[in-house]
Amino acid sequence: MLQNMAGKLKTIEENVLNNTKQFTVFCIINIVAILVYYSFTKDELLPVFYLSMLWFVFWKNSTTTEEKTMLVGASLIGIFHEILGANLGWFTYTTGMAFGAPTWIMPGYGVIFWASYNLWTHFEEHHHLKEKLFSKTFIIGTAVLITFDLFVLNLLNSPSIFIAIPSYLAAFSLFQRGKERHLAVATGAMTLFDELAGEMIGAWSHPIFFSTSLMAAYLFALWIFLTAAKIIKKEKTWRTKELAAATFLTVLFVGKIVFGNM
Repeated sequence: MLQNMAGKLKTIEENVLNNTKQFTVFCIINIVAILVYYSFTKDELLPVFYLSMLWFVFWKNSTTTEEKTMLVGASLIGIFHEILGANLGWFTYTTGMAFGAPTWIMPGYGVIFWASYNLWTHFEEHHHLKEKLFSKTFIIGTAVLITFDLFVLNLLNSPSIFIAIPSYLAAFSLFQRGKERHLAVATGAMTLFDELAGEMIGAWSHPIFFSTSLMAAYLFALWIFLTAAKIIKKEKTWRTKELAAATFLTVLFVGKIVFGNM
């Protein structure tokens, strides 16, 4: 009986992870459920247990260096960034057992980056995406996002206008056209949805909140993980545009630490 149950659970696990539609719904439900639970209960233990369990499930199903690098790298960089940000006033959590940040952030970062990678990898395996259609969609999406920041989030009247939009454009220039940029869009969409949901539900709050700058930070992190994986595999080739964008974003991040929130 236990063997049959384990077999059924394994089948469900494989079906969910390998089916684009099911995995998308799975991700959305998990993000919202965890944020709602944490916001209303202020409990960190159940979310950290659940996300750690997911982390190990994803690790077990990782077949590439990129997937493993994302799980480990995102968890380590993620918790460091959140502790730093919570103590420098970039954002505020309702609780913070990990030096001002919730403990579930650590496995949560690895899980959301791995999920974005897995989601888009399987989508491209089963659906042919025409580059012209992607480019048009990307341009329209960028225009909508910038317009939202400018007029809804009032970026137009903020000094951050000189940082948010340039950092967004620089972040996307880190990725080559084609699959890399497709992955960047998927990761940006997933992480931005998580940020917006957390802000609206009340899991955290940002004194300065702009979609473009938030997405840029996540994409810079994605680039770091992909670059690390390529270096490990000895496949990394450097591009001038990529190096310039990485330098620009690094300077912005260091400047944010030194001079405060921007």
